[in-house]
Amino acid sequence: VLGTHFNVMAYNNESSIETTLLEGAVKLNGGSIRKTLKPGQQGKYSNVSGNINVATADVEEATAWKNGLFQFNNTDIKTIMRQLERWYDVDVSYEGSERARQFTGEIDRNVNLSQALKILEQANVKFRITDKKLVLIY
Repeated sequence: VLGTHFNVMAYNNESSIETTLLEGAVKLNGGSIRKTLKPGQQGKYSNVSGNINVATADVEEATAWKNGLFQFNNTDIKTIMRQLERWYDVDVSYEGSERARQFTGEIDRNVNLSQALKILEQANVKFRITDKKLVLIY
């Protein structure tokens, strides 16, 4: 780390590790691949291929958690559900045929799971809940 303001997102249920740089510089190393981020960039290390891709970051989305928000900008439902799964400690499964849809918006992290799901239901997303299992119905 050569800077002081950055965010790292690394979870077992994600296919990549994301590092978003706000200020300073960060060097990323993935095997023989080395990349240096500049402010406003995000590096994604693929757990599958071992590649590091660098692109312009959506800084607001990457740091929304600091402001107590889930923030989504053209985000697919499975990505949203992985975040809810971690935050609310529920198991998510899927029923039916997946539809390609993108979602934009935000949800306050202080609401309970049923309130978060009501927000998603306004976008015609359907769920069934049993104990700590949540089934998204396509």
